[in-house]
Amino acid sequence: MALTQKTAVKPPKGAGLLEIIPLIGFFTAYQLYGLMIATAVLMVLSLIALSIAYFRLRYVSMPLMVGTALIVVFGGLSLLLQDETFIKLRPTLVNTLLGSTLLIGAYRFNRGLLSSMFHMAFELTPKQWRTLSVHYGWFFLTLALLNEIVWRTQPTELWVNYKVFGVMAITFVFTISQVWKFMKRG
Repeated sequence: MALTQKTAVKPPKGAGLLEIIPLIGFFTAYQLYGLMIATAVLMVLSLIALSIAYFRLRYVSMPLMVGTALIVVFGGLSLLLQDETFIKLRPTLVNTLLGSTLLIGAYRFNRGLLSSMFHMAFELTPKQWRTLSVHYGWFFLTLALLNEIVWRTQPTELWVNYKVFGVMAITFVFTISQVWKFMKRG
């Protein structure tokens, strides 16, 4: 079955921006004031984005909800202990958790767990959902490894640029490649 987008469930206009604005604020604050202030800005903007999504748009995506919770926890630890390690470690832990969950679902339970989040947006067979979940599982584990390499071997400024721009570009290219694969097979 080809990858086809359904129109029944569509995020409200502006919902995607709510996930990008905190990153833009983080990057801008880092450039002006450094990592700790940028972390506080990221926490505040993430909470504002979550509030707007819930109260104004009546639509909260799982990544926004979970991401905000983890930003508040790890950002809070960074600020409380004045240790940037926690905010740098957060992407590693998030991506490891996502990747592991998808791979355990696919290999242990023979399920494509991505279908539970996107089944109303895309029409795929159970086998295709499992395959897509495996691909994304390994992708997230790769992002976790890349984050570890970058934050442990490079200056903070490079890590911030990688986190804001690099991950977005890598994710975009990977997602396009997956859509292309499934459209081609259909």
